[in-house]
Parts: sequence; structure tokens; C-alpha cells
Amino acid sequence: MLCGNRYLSLIRHCLVVWGICVLSGIAAAEPRASPPSFRKVIVRVINERDEPMSGVTVQLLGTGRDALQAMDIDSRYNEPEVWRFISDAHGRCTVRFGCFKGFDSEKLVGKDVPGWGRFYFIAETGRRRGVSRGIVHQPRGEHDHYDDEWSRRGTVKTGDHLVMVTLRMRPGLSVRGRVLDIAGKPVRSFSVGSEQNLGSESHTGYGNEIFRQSTFTDEDGRFVLNDIFPNTFYLGASMKETALPVWMRTSLRGKWSAVPLDKITPRQGEKEIRMMLVVSPELPYRYSGRILDEEGSPVSGAAITLGISRHRQSRSYEDSHTFLHADSDNDGRFEIRTATPFVLWISVNASGFEDSMEDYEAKDIVKAPGQWNITLRRLKE
Repeated sequence: MLCGNRYLSLIRHCLVVWGICVLSGIAAAEPRASPPSFRKVIVRVINERDEPMSGVTVQLLGTGRDALQAMDIDSRYNEPEVWRFISDAHGRCTVRFGCFKGFDSEKLVGKDVPGWGRFYFIAETGRRRGVSRGIVHQPRGEHDHYDDEWSRRGTVKTGDHLVMVTLRMRPGLSVRGRVLDIAGKPVRSFSVGSEQNLGSESHTGYGNEIFRQSTFTDEDGRFVLNDIFPNTFYLGASMKETALPVWMRTSLRGKWSAVPLDKITPRQGEKEIRMMLVVSPELPYRYSGRILDEEGSPVSGAAITLGISRHRQSRSYEDSHTFLHADSDNDGRFEIRTATPFVLWISVNASGFEDSMEDYEAKDIVKAPGQWNITLRRLKE
């Protein structure tokens, strides 16, 4: 009996040792997670004479939502040697891009670093500014198409080999203008600004605004904006119903346009752009009419909503998210005044009637200011 217990104890011991060995073997066979990999890009900062520039702060900007920032925003993407770099004595700095999604960087490396996506390097020092070619950083085998106003010089793709990008710093152009009211008198203290953007993937339309500046008109209505990077820029002035006076029409390079021209592309070699802005002290465009039933009787208390765009072709979040409202009076009349003449759609809602919706944007037109009547159908009982 004692001998049997001794053998049983030995068998148990062997089974325990075997189990430990098996578990140790399984653990040893499990692959260890490999450390995240990176690709490197060298940025070479030079002036217009191809001379290296040292001590220049270079900012990396991403155009995706996991790396979206603008120069004047206090962003988490602002760590030195991760999103901001200083060019060395040879005008160079080295930037690492993680081969993983930017959203995963905190988990993988403990901080926000650039991952897959599209990026630009920008810098400004003194009166010089620079924007690099677009940096396309994506997994091997992916070939996404990118198209924006900065890609005219093409893009640079990261890879397993070292990539070099040139950031050429150069002086910008100036915009000289004058602001007049509809009577031809100068308007003083009118705010005018400019900005450029890198075409972000944000739902707010064009984005990643850079190189912003602003000024006010003087006693003679004149303004000057200097050192605008020689690429497409956007001129900022009031075009809202809540801020009077509003920009009505524009003279650009001596040619008049009946609408604000806030997107301006410099011509080749152009150093100065001259323009004139005419502003109105009141909202210049009037949409009015009557809401009637099928018998021609007025419908009072009907809710009228206009979808307003700031541009003939919608290009921003505001263009598709600006709404003006009014209610019809006892005679069925309504009036809505706007800052810009681009109505994309109109809807009318009234108790006891079918909703009315006229979508002009779907017809590739905009509704011109004027007067018109809208007939509503009564709901069937």
C-alpha cells in the first residue's frame, strides 16, 4: 500500500513538471509584439538663393483628423522634435513618421506622433515663409489620390529609404486695397484679413488655416496686407447678416465683379495685387413674397427658412449651414434680407398644410433676390 502511494506521488509530480513544461513552451512559442517602425524624412530649409537657413522653426501639419492643427491654435500637436523642429547649421532637421495610425500612437509609443496620413511642413521667419510639397505617408501598396491647391508641385512619398524635402523660404506678395461704401465714400476701421489653408479632411470644408493676418482700413479707407505666401489665399471681410457693413462687390486688378471675391490666386511673378471693396451699410438683398393656399387665400404664421451660401459654389461648412428664418404675417407676406445673393433652398412649414421644399442647389442654380409667391397644399383628412 505504501509502495502504491509512493508511485502515485511520483506520477503526480511528473504530471506537474510536464504541465509546467508545456505551459512554458506555449508561452515561449507566443510571438512577441514587434516594436513600431518609423520612416524618416529630412527637411532642408533654404532661402530663395538656395542657401541653407539655420535656426528656423519648422512646423509639421497634418491634414487628417488625427493630426489636424493650425498655427494659431494651442494644439496638443506642438511638442518639440515631434511636431516642431529647428533647422541646424546646415539648414536641416530630421522628422520621423510612425508606420501606424496616428490615433494609436499614444498606446504604442506613449505620446502623439505623426502616423499614416498626409502632411506639410511650413515655416515663417522674418518676412519669409515656406510651405513644402505634400508628404504622403501611407502603408506599402496603398495609392490614395490627393488633389488640392498645394499639390501643383506634386507630392513626396515616404518609404523604407531616407527621403529629403526642400522647404524654400521666400518673401511674399502684398495686397493693397480700399474700402468704399455704396455712395463712394471711404469706410474707416473696416476689418480686412487674409489666410491660406492646406485643404484638410475636416467636415468644415477647407481648413488647416495658416499664415493668418488682419488689419483695419485707415481714414481714407485704405488697407495693406504684406508678405502673403504666393499661392491661393482667402480674403476675409464681413459677409454675414449679423455684421454690418457687408461686402457687396469687388474690383480686382481693375475689373469689377458684382459679388465678393474672397478666393484669390496670384498670377505668375505677381508681387502686388490691387483691389477695391464696396460695402453696404444695410443688408442689400431682399427676398419677399406671399404664402397662399390653393384658393389663393393668405396663410399666416407659416415658417419660411432660406439656406444661404456665401459663394455661388458651396465650398465651406458655413456655405451649407447658414439658415435665415421668417414667419408670414396675417396677409401671408414675408421678407428676408441677406448679405449674399446665393439662396440654395427654401422651405415653408405651416400647420394644416403639406411641407414645401424647393431645392435650387439640386438643380445647379441659386435663387436670385426678388419677389415670389408660394402655394401650399392642405393636408388631406
